[in-house]
Amino acid sequence: MSMKQFNQPPLTPQTPSPTTSSSTHPSHLRSPLPLWEDSSWKCWRCNTAHPLEHPSAVRPLGRMRCRLCGKAAHYGSDIMNIDGIIPIEGEQFMVSLPIGDAGPPRTLFVWVCCRCGRSHVRHAKNVNVPTEQGMERECEKETLGKRLINAVKKLAHHSDEQEEEQLNEPSEVRKLFKIAFDKECKCHQLACETCLKFKIEAEGEWVAQEIGQKSSRTIPRNCNCDGDMEEMER
Repeated sequence: MSMKQFNQPPLTPQTPSPTTSSSTHPSHLRSPLPLWEDSSWKCWRCNTAHPLEHPSAVRPLGRMRCRLCGKAAHYGSDIMNIDGIIPIEGEQFMVSLPIGDAGPPRTLFVWVCCRCGRSHVRHAKNVNVPTEQGMERECEKETLGKRLINAVKKLAHHSDEQEEEQLNEPSEVRKLFKIAFDKECKCHQLACETCLKFKIEAEGEWVAQEIGQKSSRTIPRNCNCDGDMEEMER
């Protein structure tokens, strides 16, 4: 018997009241992760396994806080039955899309707050936004390039029309996006090296950590990740 995906079909949105917007709230939409009915996680402290509770578009893994010992998940917590998870360290990453792909990236970046256990998705920002001045420079480069090519061909007596057409075509580039773990959790904790962070890469997309980022695992002084804080509302 094949397993059924946890997030198929989508979570049924609640009927909006007369005082609320008719648009579907992200907390009522399904998680972007490939979850299954038996997807779960294990507490790093007491080794207790837990099913995922209320995953959604806002909380892709729900709230990951151990019911037995009260600890929130962190980088030492195991996640079971979710395909493609790759643990990551650092705060800033770059994603390069295949040529012709306008984006946004399909690679997913997720982190779990080591203080309260809330899970988050980090969204990519386009770093290839052309400015008017930049577009003018590109046009100048393209025009100069064509003139140089034509001059070389004239001197070398090249008359191959197909070759000329290929050389005159502007080169295609891969669109680039940036992902930063720089947004606070609802409990005001920033993602740190103690937090659980991972990616699920999409086929054809290149992912790299931004140059200059530290890869060693350290606990910042302001990190309150002991998991003993009072339970907060989701």
